[in-house]
Amino acid sequence: GHEGRAYEITGGEAISFDDVAAVLQRHLGHPVVYEDIPEEQARAAMLQWGFAEEKTHELVRLYQMFRAGHGARVSDAVLRITGRAPCTYDDFVRDHLTQFRAKD
Repeated sequence: GHEGRAYEITGGEAISFDDVAAVLQRHLGHPVVYEDIPEEQARAAMLQWGFAEEKTHELVRLYQMFRAGHGARVSDAVLRITGRAPCTYDDFVRDHLTQFRAKD
């Protein structure tokens, strides 16, 4: 029954980069801080690290979109399709903590 349909799939909550850092800090047990880097500084750093120009442009554009509020929309598509609410970011981190700790 989903043929020809398009769904806007989102998580169950819209969270900020500061919220992401707070969740990681709570689960990892040490300070995690989001630092808002000016676009030109971020672009220069990515290019210095060897990122391709096209990929750098895409990442900067993605951050511009989030800063403009385009990530704030939350849909109920996951609930409607699966009958279950999507997990929260906190749930995701808790469930994947061993992977985060491996990079810690």
